[in-house]
Amino acid sequence: MTSASLNIPQAMQSAVRHYQAGELQQAESVCRDILSVDTGSAAANHILGVVEHRQGRSEEGLVHIRRALETDPGVADAHNNLGNILKDMGRLDEAISSFRHAIDLQPGFAMAHYNLGAAHRRNGDAGLAVQSYRRALELEPKNPAAHNNLGNALRDLDELDDAVRSYERAIGLNPGLAEAHFNLAELFRKRGDQGAALTAYVNALGARPDHVASMRGLGLLLDGKSFAAVAGKPVPHAREILLGCLSRDHVEHQDFYHAAMGVLVTGEVLDAIESLVANATVDPADLSFVADRRITTLLDDPLLRLVLQRTTVVHERIERFLASIRCSLLSNLPGDDGVDPGVAAIPAGFVYALASQCFLTEYIYAQSEAEEEAVGRLITRVEEKIASAGESKDYLLAVLACYEPLSRFAFVGNLPGTTDNEQLADLLDTQIRQPAMVRSVADGIESLSAIDDDVSRDVRRQYEENPYPPWTGTYAGRSFSFAECLEMDIHPCSVPTDVAIDKPDVLIAGCGTGKHAIDSARRYAGSNVLAIDLSLQSIAYGKRKADQLGVGNIEFLHADILDLDKLDRRFDVIESVGVLHHMAEPLKALSILTGLLRAGGFMKIGLYSSRARQDVAAVRRYVKQQDFDSSPGSIRTCRQGIFALPESDPARAVTHSIDFYSMSAARDYLFHVQEHVFTLPEIEAALQEEGLGFLGFVIDVVTMQNYQSMFPDDGSFLSLQKWDQYERKYPHTFGAMYQFWTQKSD
Repeated sequence: MTSASLNIPQAMQSAVRHYQAGELQQAESVCRDILSVDTGSAAANHILGVVEHRQGRSEEGLVHIRRALETDPGVADAHNNLGNILKDMGRLDEAISSFRHAIDLQPGFAMAHYNLGAAHRRNGDAGLAVQSYRRALELEPKNPAAHNNLGNALRDLDELDDAVRSYERAIGLNPGLAEAHFNLAELFRKRGDQGAALTAYVNALGARPDHVASMRGLGLLLDGKSFAAVAGKPVPHAREILLGCLSRDHVEHQDFYHAAMGVLVTGEVLDAIESLVANATVDPADLSFVADRRITTLLDDPLLRLVLQRTTVVHERIERFLASIRCSLLSNLPGDDGVDPGVAAIPAGFVYALASQCFLTEYIYAQSEAEEEAVGRLITRVEEKIASAGESKDYLLAVLACYEPLSRFAFVGNLPGTTDNEQLADLLDTQIRQPAMVRSVADGIESLSAIDDDVSRDVRRQYEENPYPPWTGTYAGRSFSFAECLEMDIHPCSVPTDVAIDKPDVLIAGCGTGKHAIDSARRYAGSNVLAIDLSLQSIAYGKRKADQLGVGNIEFLHADILDLDKLDRRFDVIESVGVLHHMAEPLKALSILTGLLRAGGFMKIGLYSSRARQDVAAVRRYVKQQDFDSSPGSIRTCRQGIFALPESDPARAVTHSIDFYSMSAARDYLFHVQEHVFTLPEIEAALQEEGLGFLGFVIDVVTMQNYQSMFPDDGSFLSLQKWDQYERKYPHTFGAMYQFWTQKSD
């Protein structure tokens, strides 16, 4: 279109239509045509600025909206949109000024009041935010978003009853507003009302099944419990919610394991499982269980398959059940005359899912000598099938993958590059291609220096052989400022007033397989993360996962904490969780990390509790008495021995931990080459020595409530002497480990 033929009013209407339809490129093109004729067009500059901002070009948008306001400073909507751009750029004082200018021009402009409230809240002034939101609602009382955000500001002021009413008003106006359900759930969880929180999370996911924040909140709330155990009653749509959560990649699938098993394994199903396991001890080849509708229905359940593919099964009887079926599959392999009818009744999808479970647990299930011999014969058959390009190898590969990782066999190089069998394709990707990619990534990871310390070399050897921890997914979600993250972690303890770290430099000292580092990189807004570990294979797994998930603000480095004084870097935040207690001199390592922390910086530490690990100490005595070692076969035998102990034996308690159910975790848990445990008085002395102030534990709200009941005079929750008394009364409080935040003195 030439400038002479351009009808500017019609073109302006066209630009508006394109913008309202979400056709941003077309709207931009029309605006530029108008500006080529009339460079001072306020309307074209205004719309172009908004379009550029929505396309992620905020600086350009700022220029054009300011040009619009130079031409026509009396347009309230332009001042409001200028404020939105400034707010999103973090220039909050300027944004507040723009919103106020819009309101001065048009006092009844509800959206400007609403946006002013959002800017005040982001600027840390919840009181002014409440005033602005309430004025917006006087003008537009049926705005659900305004009620929801008023609730958020009231929650910031700890006016929780009013916040609940605001969220409920938002939901009443728009039952499909997932954010309001989620915010209500978070408030209930903060209050310790788990049943109400569960209902609200479920409602949020019913409104928006892909709401990751609600999945995360629900997973943390469940914390090893079933829906019914948390809610105290059956929960509608529990199966659908679990299918949705377990089928997504950006979720910590293990959080939903117990809830899923609560849906799958009812009383009558458990009876059938125990019957199958009892029969299998008599005849491993027995296939009579396929006539039991309870078993076949379970094996064909898509929820069970997701559990097997995405989580670690943490249940002695379920493990024996799965191991029994695995043995039946191996004992009844198809011959030249076809598949046994009994085997044919076992869904192929279950067989592939079982192979995934065995791979996830690193083949920790017990194997008899007869099974080992049968696996040897199966390997020969598979090699012959592949060498002759024979058919029907897919099923044999799936059964073999239940016993051995396919990547260890040379014949995988002769497999075709593609297959129409999607389940086999997924299996080959998991067991062959992804491990190969990790090995390739390892070649490109930089090392700070050689690992010279004797204990460090032993620990490295363990984690090269068994990278830890194994994981499949982790939560995606919005980032928060470091101050917000610290407040969430240590609530109800107070956050120091001097937390002003906009772009934190973060060190993850001992990142293992990368999940911790990825979570931190995603969580801390504007962060730059350096993740170090002794194990090259663990780091490579983490880097591969970070690349896969698109997390780009992490640098991985192969290094020993003892050598970090060679780094010419300092950090605002250091996290070392589950690491220092595996070093020869944990307090020496703590001193090195403290030296890397900037003055006023923050350190999160995780250490084993002496009291909470009495069951592990009992197992270590048992291991020593029985002369077990850390080889896979010995770990398998040791586990079966522990399963056989009476329930009263203190060592038996470890069978309730997830770390008992995979090879790398069991080795880390029970066979670690180096381990120290601590008491709270020892930790208090170490922190004082290093000039680290204790800020609070990362712990659940119920424990905090119990502590407050026991020590009502300690409103700060910071007395480690009183926490030591609390732990004496409740010795399993820190069963995972002590996790706490500290701050380095200036």
